[in-house]
Amino acid sequence: MSPSNESVEIDKSYELITRNCMLKTLDLFLALESIWTDLGEKEWTEDNFLLDLPLKWNLSFMCKNRSDESIIGYIIASQKPGTQNGAISNVNKIIVDNAYRGNGVGKHLMELYTQACLEQGLKKSQLKALVDNKDANTFYKKLGYNIIDTVKGTDDLTRYLYEKRLR
Repeated sequence: MSPSNESVEIDKSYELITRNCMLKTLDLFLALESIWTDLGEKEWTEDNFLLDLPLKWNLSFMCKNRSDESIIGYIIASQKPGTQNGAISNVNKIIVDNAYRGNGVGKHLMELYTQACLEQGLKKSQLKALVDNKDANTFYKKLGYNIIDTVKGTDDLTRYLYEKRLR
């Protein structure tokens, strides 16, 4: 089904996630939820995926495997509410199928997201990661994100709040 991250090059494509696309392929997004919940995060419902947020459909991207049209990974982001001046974007969720990690998918999704943020006039990006999620924390630091706070969620889990000035 999915190749290991040491396999041959994957024939993949990257696309903007539109609301229509999300409606048509929601089952493919939901199929990756176990990666999220295995980390201890709360499962997203259809309502979470379809929720309209400022600039969400301009800042969210997916990577698809061209051979079977499965979703390898995605990033869902939006403009942080109440941040008109100084315009901050928030990465709500980023997931890459475990079988495809180490192939640059997450990095490329973040690059597409960053470029889209700049095109929308957003100046900063924020995201959260569970303190215990070492892989994610290493990844975000390599991308230039800095920890600006530690926050406890409504689920009582502790997360780092990261921020990066966009250029």
